[in-house]
Amino acid sequence: TLPWWSPALLGREAGPEILLALVSSLGGAWMVLAQSYLRGADRAGTFVALAVVASLLGPASGLVVMAAGERVALGYLIGVTGGYLLAGLAGLAVVVRSGPVSAGRQALRTAVRIGLPTVPHQVSLYLALAGLVVVADRLLGDGGRANVALTLGAGATVVTAAMNNAWAPAVYRTPPERRGAVLTETTGAIALLTVVVAGLVSLLAPWVLRVAAPGSYGPDALVPAVALASAAAVPSVLYLASGHLVFASGRTGALAVTTPLAVAGGLLWAYLLAPAWGLTAVAAGYLVAYLLLATVTTLLQRRVADHPWWPPVLLKVLGVWLAVTAAGWSLP
Repeated sequence: TLPWWSPALLGREAGPEILLALVSSLGGAWMVLAQSYLRGADRAGTFVALAVVASLLGPASGLVVMAAGERVALGYLIGVTGGYLLAGLAGLAVVVRSGPVSAGRQALRTAVRIGLPTVPHQVSLYLALAGLVVVADRLLGDGGRANVALTLGAGATVVTAAMNNAWAPAVYRTPPERRGAVLTETTGAIALLTVVVAGLVSLLAPWVLRVAAPGSYGPDALVPAVALASAAAVPSVLYLASGHLVFASGRTGALAVTTPLAVAGGLLWAYLLAPAWGLTAVAAGYLVAYLLLATVTTLLQRRVADHPWWPPVLLKVLGVWLAVTAAGWSLP
């Protein structure tokens, strides 16, 4: 279907780079499926090993390909795609060798009922970042600079999502009546760590951007965008905390609606304000999306959880969050 959607979405015909990206996403999907099993089985070492192959070995191979030949995106993506395919195949092999597979119709129906709504939910989370790059590309002709700013700014959110691989199983294995107390304690600790990481990204952005972006990108002008995108990490903690209770309840159907609507709100913000505010508005769209996600997921959790929970009032975290975001935004 590439010839159908590529011109409309990208404004150009799809080249081999897009095809390689699609192939790498196939390997990445296999890897994530295997990691889902490994997370439930508490096999952290194998979980991390697969991530290292995809996230480090693949890009390193791509750099070697570029160093040995022409410095173009195609060479780099060949290495990245190889890393994802290798990690995906290795993950499938690990799962198949882990014991006999048992599958019944009732178990399948339950899995589909809980899991199917998470497809639009998860796709929307991906679009929160990728969609903003497309908005910047189509409205501002600035997709490259937006990609650098958003990728760097989203680093703190990625760290929080990584911690969630340990956080979620700890919540799920807690008896339902005690989950609220466990969430209150862990949310405060994770939010504190997250605001430190987000603050470091914001405050170090002027120097990191000089390494991450060429001089032609005007690195100093990207600093406010990085600070605003990085600020999204803190509301992402509240979104994840309430999301745990939604998933634990098994009543995930509404996520197929609430998450796309929240992300659409962030994209709409960027679309409406980008012509006037440029990349700063685009990055603010990422923050808006996660603020909306935290709000709607908490309200959903209050409706479907067996033991509804209110997030704690984290005044110190909120104060530090506002301070470092404002400081990062004003650094240039």
